Amino acid sequence: MTLLLEDYQRYFTQLTTDLAQQPPLSADDFIAWLTTQTRQLIEEHSVLIRLNAIRGPILEGKANMQETITQREALYRASQRLGQQLVIQTDHLLDQSQFSHLFIIQSGIISGLINMAALTSFNHHKLSVDYPDFEIRLIPEAQQQIRYYLTQYLKEFSHK
Repeated sequence: MTLLLEDYQRYFTQLTTDLAQQPPLSADDFIAWLTTQTRQLIEEHSVLIRLNAIRGPILEGKANMQETITQREALYRASQRLGQQLVIQTDHLLDQSQFSHLFIIQSGIISGLINMAALTSFNHHKLSVDYPDFEIRLIPEAQQQIRYYLTQYLKEFSHK
């Protein structure tokens, strides 16, 4: 749990730092940016997203509760800083809480797709049967889902 939470803190801190160096983002720019971040999260932080996919059912059962709460509080603060940076970068497109929450949605989309992507294998072994309807192309499908979600979300909740 500590590894998962600390890595997410580092990830959010790096995104916050990188955003501060970028020009302002329009709504379309923000959608493109988070769609790109979704791909980069999957490609560059695969251990992190796989740990996150097993957080509830496996990791929490063996974790120290007080240490986990302390780490979650630090993660929450990093998430709030990232959300606030996005408020600045997008000229108040959404509020800090809305931006911060979008990263939970992103994580849920990726984790759900990872869990469902394993239907064509068993215990890390590819099954000899063909299930084309069960196959998931993780990166393009995660990007597609986050793009669809953001487009509708911004229509409903944008402050502009």
